[in-house]
This record gives sequence, C-alpha cells and structure tokens, in this order.
Amino acid sequence: ANEPFFVWFNTTRMHVYTHLKEESQGVTGQGIYADGMVEHDKQVGQLLRFIRRQGLDDNTIIVYSTDNGAEVFTWPDGGTTPFYSEKNTNWEGGFRVPAIMSWKGHLPKGVVSNDIMSHIDWVPTLMAAAGVENIDRQLLADDDKQKIDAQYPEYEQYNVHLDGYNFLPYLKSLGNQLNNRKRQKNCPSTPGALGVLGRLPDYCPPRHQYIYFTDDGYPSAVRYNDWKLIFSEQRAEGFDVWSEPYVNLRVPRLLNLRRDPFEKAPHESDYYTDWMFRRTFLLGPITTSVANFLNSFVDYPPRQKPASFTINQIVDGVVQQLEIDRLQEEFPFITGLRKILQSIVDNAQD
Repeated sequence: ANEPFFVWFNTTRMHVYTHLKEESQGVTGQGIYADGMVEHDKQVGQLLRFIRRQGLDDNTIIVYSTDNGAEVFTWPDGGTTPFYSEKNTNWEGGFRVPAIMSWKGHLPKGVVSNDIMSHIDWVPTLMAAAGVENIDRQLLADDDKQKIDAQYPEYEQYNVHLDGYNFLPYLKSLGNQLNNRKRQKNCPSTPGALGVLGRLPDYCPPRHQYIYFTDDGYPSAVRYNDWKLIFSEQRAEGFDVWSEPYVNLRVPRLLNLRRDPFEKAPHESDYYTDWMFRRTFLLGPITTSVANFLNSFVDYPPRQKPASFTINQIVDGVVQQLEIDRLQEEFPFITGLRKILQSIVDNAQD
C-alpha cells in the first residue's frame, strides 16, 4: 500500500481461438469476434473501476495498446483493418495499433496525434513520468553506470542501447492550439535536428523514423516522417504470409503515408511508377538514416537470434558443429584452447 507500482495486464482477448463465457455469447448478434470485443471491453472497464475505487486514478498513468496489427487470416475469429494486409507483413496492416494514454491532471483529454510513436518509446516515457529522465543517456554514461551497478549489482548485462524516445514533454503539450501552430513552424523534420530555436522544444515530436523489422530480424522497410520506403515486401495473403518468404526489391518502393495511408497506390494507381520515379531523390537520405541506425548494432549487437518456425537454425547448428569437429581433427590443439577459453569465461562470471 502507498507504494509505486507497475502492472502489465495481458488479456487473452483478442487472440485466437476465442472461447466466450456463457453470458458473453450472442450479445452483439455479430458473431464470436464482436462478442469477444465486448467481453474484452468489460474486462478493461473492471480494471479501470478498481483503480478508481482504490483512489488511484488521480496519480496513475493508464496506457491501452496491442502488440501488432490485425490477424485477418483467422476471420471470422480474427480482426479486420482498413490498412493494407495484416500481422507478420511489412505493410501497415501488420504494424498500426491503437494507443491510448491517460494521466489525470497531466495530459489533455480528447487529443489525437498523427505523429510517429513506437512501443519502444514507452520505457523512456514512463520512466520520465516516474522521475528518471534521459534513461537512454544514463545507460550510455560511464559515471552513471557505476551508480546503477552499485544500486543493482545483480544486473550484470549492462551494455545496452535504448532506441526509444521520451514522449512525455510532447504529450503534455498536446491540446494547446498555440503549440500546434508553433509545431508547424519550429519543429525540425529530420532526426537529431534541433530546429530553428537551437533546441528541441517540448511541443515537437521526438521520433521521425521507424524501422519495420520482420519476424526474421530483417529490416523490411522504414518510415521517415510521412514517407515509407520498402526494401523487402510480403506478397502472400492469408496464412501464406507465415510460410512464404519476403521478396527483396532491387529498387525500394516509396509511399507517402499521409496521402496514401492504406498503401493503395502501388497496387491500384496507373500513375504510381511515374510519381515514384520523380521522387527517387528521397531514397538517398532515407537509406542513409537506416544505415546509421544499423551501425548501432556494431557497438550494441543483438542479444539473441530471431525465432525460427522451421529447421533452418537446426541445420545451421549441425553444419557448424561438423565444421568444428573437422577442425579439431586436423588441429587437435583447438580442443585444448577451447577449454582454456571456457575456463576464463567461467571464472569471469564467478
């Protein structure tokens, strides 16, 4: 009681397969998925009522969102979306999600933002609200590392890089018409720029770029402000998006998501190719921004391999082991060297 808390509440709604309580069946007359949505809505309502009855609503941040776009192939026990395609693709239908945030007395009500935000932005944003600002820079600073290690000695894996942005100042500024006008005039349109004021004002959105990674850990596309550049696309539909490979494009596909949010132009417009060709000058700076991001993996390499739904990683492991065995037969001293190195690693961990 009277202690700060963090709750990550994950419901089984809405995810296949939907199994409804008896009192939820048939409440909408529109099938199992709609009934499940109503059931889910009631679950959220129960949680909000509990927070209110405990007197916590005056100082509790509430965020509602989901982990990916609609899974359409399981319809009618699946979602629907106006955006193109679905979960597990490079298209907006797989990435666009609802995001609602409430903090009484701190954030304006009823405001809609069209700026880019990612789930990885929640960590620095919520930590800033809790009083820990600039956590990304703290994790990179040697002096702060000593402070963190002293306070949390069990966290041995420290060398991390947070790609998220603190959106709290920006979110607090929303709803102010004067800030809206200033945003159009003073906010920079490129990552890392400080704008005409020499600093990034609170009313400016901090994120300009988003990388669309596939389940295989491959950067399939990038959004840069209103522009989206696609390097690799999923052309399959339905369940085939899980089994068919992506198609790597020799020339990236360009879209403007504010003018074509549902990505119809490449598939339906007879003038799309001419429109894109006249804007190929955008490919250079946008591709460079992706290269700069990927270079961060040199200093901060991925901690694990992406998940695999087939046997490719097993085959790779067998091939690697066969190569190790061959080298050990040709060069017996390698076995002893491996034992020495492993002993050094084990002692360092102890």
